[in-house]
Amino acid sequence: TSGTFRTSVTQSVDVPSAAQPGEGELRITVFPSLVSGLNRGTTYLNQYPYLSTEQLVSRFYSLVEALRLPRSVSGLSQSDAAGAPLVASAALQHLYSAQNSDGGWGWWQEDQSDPFLSAYVLDGMLTLKGLGYAVDARVLKQALTFARQWALHPEALSASGFAYIPNSTYSYDLQSYVTYLLGRAGSPDPGLAVDLYSHRQNILPFARAYLALAIAQQAGTADQRVRNLLADIGGAAQQFGAQAHWSDRASDYRMMESATAATAAILDALVRPDAGNPLIPGAARWLM
Repeated sequence: TSGTFRTSVTQSVDVPSAAQPGEGELRITVFPSLVSGLNRGTTYLNQYPYLSTEQLVSRFYSLVEALRLPRSVSGLSQSDAAGAPLVASAALQHLYSAQNSDGGWGWWQEDQSDPFLSAYVLDGMLTLKGLGYAVDARVLKQALTFARQWALHPEALSASGFAYIPNSTYSYDLQSYVTYLLGRAGSPDPGLAVDLYSHRQNILPFARAYLALAIAQQAGTADQRVRNLLADIGGAAQQFGAQAHWSDRASDYRMMESATAATAAILDALVRPDAGNPLIPGAARWLM
């Protein structure tokens, strides 16, 4: 079990009836904040040896986000904090060389470009650029061109034998993500956002979160469409106790959706336009 407290807390412990005296243990771990255990994760990521495109991006993305927290809160060691920028810079060089001629990326170098994975790389590069890293402008421009062309014509490219069928949930989900990324890059597509909003009932909650962020970038957080999307997302929350999360019976495996990934994406969307949303503390507890 887990939880948070400010002064003191009472927690009942049920001892199984079949428990043998002298066997087993009760371990209590207390951290000053929910994120204090990040030091173990960053140490693992700094030493992570694998180099697929997804692994490269996930590795540096997690490390640079952890660096945004004060070390007094995150618990990052000095060596881990110093190593993270080196990991990010090395990953960028690897991704530059792995970019295909069409501007996208495959799961491994020389693989056919995958629309989701290419969008994920674009996400990571935009994050690094926003944090002050030097990102090759030509590579970024080609990635944006690939993402926009796919979003406008998802039927034109099959990825690893998988065809993105127009007007399918898989296509709408990824188009919502790409629309959000185009806005982050300063190249929004209002027409695409309008079209996707008209099909929002066919978009999974985590992808509606990206669409809400995309529309908020273009029209502001007070736009009624943003409010409607956030209300729909809130209605899909699964709550128990002081926790809240989101999961889909038929998850979007093409976007590597899981309950953890969906809840994290939605939490990000809730915090930005609606920092007082009552679901935020519960989602943060569930994730940690």
